[in-house]
Amino acid sequence: TGGNANSHWYYGHNSGGGMYNDTGNPKVINCTFKGNSAKHGGGLDNGNSHLEVVNCSFTKNYADSWGGGISNSVSSIIVINCTFSENKSGSGGGMSNFDSNMILYNCIFQNNSSLREGGGLCNSRSANPAVMNCTFIGNSSAWGGGIFCYETSLTLTNCTLSGNSTNEGPGPPSPPPTILSGSSMFTDYALSNNIASAGLTGSGGGIECSKSSLVAIRCTFSNNLAGDGGGIHTFATSLELANCIFSGNLAEYGGGILNGQSIGRLTNCTFIGNRATHAGGMANAFSSTVLNNCKFNENLSTYDGGAVYNVVCSPTFMNCRFKGNAACKGGGMVNASSSPILKNCTFSNNSAENGGGMCNYIIRGHAVFDQSNPTLTNCIFIMNFASENGGGMCNNDKSHPMLTNCILWDDSPEEIYDDDSTTIVTYSNVQGGWGGEGNIDADPCFVDSANGDYHLLPDS
Repeated sequence: TGGNANSHWYYGHNSGGGMYNDTGNPKVINCTFKGNSAKHGGGLDNGNSHLEVVNCSFTKNYADSWGGGISNSVSSIIVINCTFSENKSGSGGGMSNFDSNMILYNCIFQNNSSLREGGGLCNSRSANPAVMNCTFIGNSSAWGGGIFCYETSLTLTNCTLSGNSTNEGPGPPSPPPTILSGSSMFTDYALSNNIASAGLTGSGGGIECSKSSLVAIRCTFSNNLAGDGGGIHTFATSLELANCIFSGNLAEYGGGILNGQSIGRLTNCTFIGNRATHAGGMANAFSSTVLNNCKFNENLSTYDGGAVYNVVCSPTFMNCRFKGNAACKGGGMVNASSSPILKNCTFSNNSAENGGGMCNYIIRGHAVFDQSNPTLTNCIFIMNFASENGGGMCNNDKSHPMLTNCILWDDSPEEIYDDDSTTIVTYSNVQGGWGGEGNIDADPCFVDSANGDYHLLPDS
């Protein structure tokens, strides 16, 4: 405890306040590092070595540059059952890794901080770091309050990030608590109560992905806060999510997710109770996204898209459910100069001023964005409400939706409202009737519409 390596001479004299290791293979077991300081590695500095650290604690250590608790460079390190708390540094408050291999297992990073990147953990140009059964809570930094990764392929399994935050620092303001650049895989991972910025001006309350790829399986994003993408924000990224839950997140754009110029595939995901000024559940902008068997329930947007807001893109929705969402425009979905494909989807009990279930329009003033023509097959709109126009669907500005084999029933004030638009409907059941080949106006005879079972009775 209380070690000091603050010489300004050369690397070996200013590294590892508690312990310095160069070109060795030590094992550090049942040790305490407390109140040490250095330029690199306030508690421990490891370079050109293989290090194992087991059952150790790193508390209130300080580094001017890298790694308040541990700094690891051009090395490999295994850390098991260790605690990092109240450490501080320039980058990597708890731990930093540069050009190294790392395995973390069953570790806790709590209340660590850094001036720049990675309040809890900073990975830069590191090869395939793996983090398993770890907790990051209450850490803070300018970039990546919980975790920061640059040119790194990170794997997280059964980890929790909660209450991490970012603050103003060098460069653009208000970055997210977890920043990824590289290829990352998260499994059984929970992010909650993380804040990109107090003023709703940052990106990615839970995770920010830029020019990278992310795979997340069985992950939960809850009560995170950001300007863009309360749970996740992507830019030029490949995103694949399976069996994930987004709940209670808050943002200006995309309460759950904002995809920007990205490619996404979401399977069996749930968006519930997220809020935003635009796109309560999910926003897709200039992106190619495919969603299968996803649920959007009780999401809220002040303006556009209670559940989903599509801007200049053509995503695909298959077997998705939109229930109880609300917005000014498009309680279930808004398509702004967008032409999505929807198959076997249900819109029920959504509400808005215009387009309770769906609202379609073009972005004015941009000649290239001159159409909003969604294609719907085997879809159901039921008990959606609009205080002005289009309980089921509202179409403006020369929108041309195409509906085939769909049911629109018990929506208020009308099923479809067209303003300077043309909706083409064929082989569908529309309450009140609608012109087109094969259309009917007859009670669809749902099995139990009051309880959300919209299968048809045998004699329907």
